[in-house]
Amino acid sequence: MRVRVLVPVVAFAALAGCSSNPPAPIPSPPPGAVVVTAAQTRFLESRVEAPAGAAFTIYFENRDSADHNVHVWDAAGASVMAGQIFGGPAARTENVPALTAGTYRVTCDIHPEMTAELLVH
Repeated sequence: MRVRVLVPVVAFAALAGCSSNPPAPIPSPPPGAVVVTAAQTRFLESRVEAPAGAAFTIYFENRDSADHNVHVWDAAGASVMAGQIFGGPAARTENVPALTAGTYRVTCDIHPEMTAELLVH
């Protein structure tokens, strides 16, 4: 009977110790990356810019604990790039293929009301 009581207490103590570790620091954006930030279930940047005709990187920082991603759409509504969905606080880099000049829409697949504009020129 004592073993049954002791084991859950020891297991709880071990789990409680694990939860006190601080989160890993969020890395800095790589040079030249397009920065998009999610906070309070919205994108902080309403418009970002990228060069036409060259692949580029989106550095996506999720400051919320909720899951988010970045999804880029062309003017016709076709998906150009769908980033990984993840909870925060954390950050990821997403590779975007070369795009032609124009205006693209950026959304979050989980929260479609989160929108931004990507101007490629």
